[in-house]
Amino acid sequence: MNNNLIKIYSSPDCPYCYTVKDYLNQKGINFEEIDLYEEPEKRKEMEEISHQKNIPVLVINNEVVVGWNKEKIDELLKKYGFI
Repeated sequence: MNNNLIKIYSSPDCPYCYTVKDYLNQKGINFEEIDLYEEPEKRKEMEEISHQKNIPVLVINNEVVVGWNKEKIDELLKKYGFI
C-alpha cells in the first residue's frame, strides 16, 4: 500500500474539483480534501504551492497538478505507486 499523501484544494462550487475527486474515488485512492470554502485561510498555502489561484489543485507527493488534467494525474499516480 502506498502511504504517500494526496491533497486536493477545492470548493463546493467547482465542477472540476468534483471530477478529480470522483476519478480518485473510482480508483479507490484516498486523499485529503481541503475545502477552501470551509477553510479560507488555506488559500494562501494553496497559492504558494501552485503559484496561482485556480482550483482544483492536486498535490501528489509534493508534485502539483492544477485543474482536471487526467494524463498528468495518471502519470503521477503511476510514478508514486498509487496505480
